[in-house]
Amino acid sequence: MKNDLKLVSTDSSDSVQEDNPFLKWIPNFDGDAAMIKWLAADPFRNPAWRKSHGDFDLLPNYLDEVFVPTPAAVRLANTLLTVLRKSYALRDPGKTEFWADHFYAKVNLDLTFSKPNSFRAEGISISGITGVGKTRIIDRVLSLLPQTVKHQKLSGHLASTTQIVWLKLDMSTAGGLAELLRDLLFAINTCLGIDEEPRGKISVGEMIPEIIQKLKTHCCGMLVFDELQNINFGKSVITERVRVFILKLLNNCIPVVLAGNPRGFTFMEKGGQSSQLIRRLAAVDRVRLDPAEGPDEADWQILVRGLWRCQLLPKSAPITPEAEEWLFRLTGGFPAMLSRLLAESQKLAARQGQECLTVPIIQSAARQSPYLKELKPIIDAFVAKDPFRLKAYSDIDWNYFQSKWAEGIVRSNGDLPLGRENRNSLRPQVTSMDIVAKDQSAFKASEKRRAKNATQSNGSASTTAQGNFYLDAVVGMIDENRPKKDGG
Repeated sequence: MKNDLKLVSTDSSDSVQEDNPFLKWIPNFDGDAAMIKWLAADPFRNPAWRKSHGDFDLLPNYLDEVFVPTPAAVRLANTLLTVLRKSYALRDPGKTEFWADHFYAKVNLDLTFSKPNSFRAEGISISGITGVGKTRIIDRVLSLLPQTVKHQKLSGHLASTTQIVWLKLDMSTAGGLAELLRDLLFAINTCLGIDEEPRGKISVGEMIPEIIQKLKTHCCGMLVFDELQNINFGKSVITERVRVFILKLLNNCIPVVLAGNPRGFTFMEKGGQSSQLIRRLAAVDRVRLDPAEGPDEADWQILVRGLWRCQLLPKSAPITPEAEEWLFRLTGGFPAMLSRLLAESQKLAARQGQECLTVPIIQSAARQSPYLKELKPIIDAFVAKDPFRLKAYSDIDWNYFQSKWAEGIVRSNGDLPLGRENRNSLRPQVTSMDIVAKDQSAFKASEKRRAKNATQSNGSASTTAQGNFYLDAVVGMIDENRPKKDGG
């Protein structure tokens, strides 16, 4: 993903030069509320946009433009910005030691340091199985940052330099170190607008110092390797060379973010695990994203309510506790599957001439969707919290979920969890007309409550205080027209 926005820093006054110019474009938010507003995106709120985007077949694409900043997304976004700030705090052009390293220091290809006060970077690892939203959060943060910033003057030393704020590389297509290096070199040149003619065969030994020197020269703030798989960092001589390259990047003050499947983070070598790489990647944070544990989980409820209101149907009835329960049961708590189910449910409703979403429509859409039918065994395993059903999948670390679920609520054969017999979904099935009538009545009641007190939240009683804060802070993002649950 490439952000074409280029910002130009022109002020050369002493007061500005006393500050670190590399940090000027990295936001530093005072509290979560500001971060939430920075991250949030919902084009469905714009009537003009809705009028020009009425194709139900393209709803999956439309929903890709929506971003609901859940607490987990905010934490990860803050971690990524912290990596950038720490990276540039070490490389302040206003300090003499920066220029000594920038102009005179050679590329360090060793894995250990003997020189005191050497510049060295740290990194983070972001793991999670497919569908939990890792790449989506990373891409959202990067899309809000300039990829390059052109400085016309840096502390009186350079007349012009282009700062590379971030680079992102997809590792799913890299078959080894040589291919990874070629992809990275191409990404650097593309980012800088260099149209370089393909050269002849270049050895790995020649490419590594060239790449590191370019990244150092242009003060790369963060290098993101996404779609990390076991094939990249597994137990083999080939992948060991990739790991060594990552360490060389860190040792040359180039922060690295590794994101991908948990099985790709074993870092196995002949004698065991690479403790050095594990330690360096854990210096800032180690993040793991998992599917939601249940329909009452705060992150999940915020995501469901944020996406629920993004509709093209004539009427958008408030979401009910029953709908919340079924959305979880039919998606297993995976954000990617939730987005697909809501898109296909709206498409089915429009085809049937329905004005709004109902539970029966959502259930029918799930049964008819080739995508969800293919993933149903995985979904059912997560709903039932049965790790042994996951053993058939090579890219799911089932033993991790076995430990995680050992003390939790066990769902049997995909049924609802024990102790929740009062849920609407256990009651006799009502007709779609009954549901629509009930929803519309609740919608009107909530409109009156909101008009009476605009600051009063209409969230459910089960939503945590943290959840209410996030719902309220996303101005114009989350639909508050929702009835309270019984006893709320």
